[in-house]
Amino acid sequence: MDCTVEKKICQEHGVKGYPTIKYSTGLSWEKYTKGRDYNSLLSFVEDELSDGCLDDESLCSEEELDQLEKVRSMSPKEIKNRLADIGYEKEGAERMYQASVEKLQKDYQTLSMVKDEGMKILKTEEAFLKHVSSEKTEL
Repeated sequence: MDCTVEKKICQEHGVKGYPTIKYSTGLSWEKYTKGRDYNSLLSFVEDELSDGCLDDESLCSEEELDQLEKVRSMSPKEIKNRLADIGYEKEGAERMYQASVEKLQKDYQTLSMVKDEGMKILKTEEAFLKHVSSEKTEL
């Protein structure tokens, strides 16, 4: 679809760049991240795409059927509210993930600097030791 025209749909599905390929798992829409050549796409379709629970209820597990019935018993307002809650929960999970990644990156940078400084000191000492050692063996 043309996201310059269908802006709302593209925004709902998280399309931020072009081209973006999305596919349905039967439960949700996912971003395709594998190869873009013909053989990769063909292999992905043949190996991983098939009808799921929401395409054909006979493919649902008992747990999925129970969940589907639970959702069917909800009012439109309850569904809307739960979808909003899920959106907030997903945003919270994403924020937590991003904060953790940022902390890990800072920790990595700090550890890298400490290691580099330690290596510099050790290499200097090693150079002096080798230099003096070679002097002593020459005598």
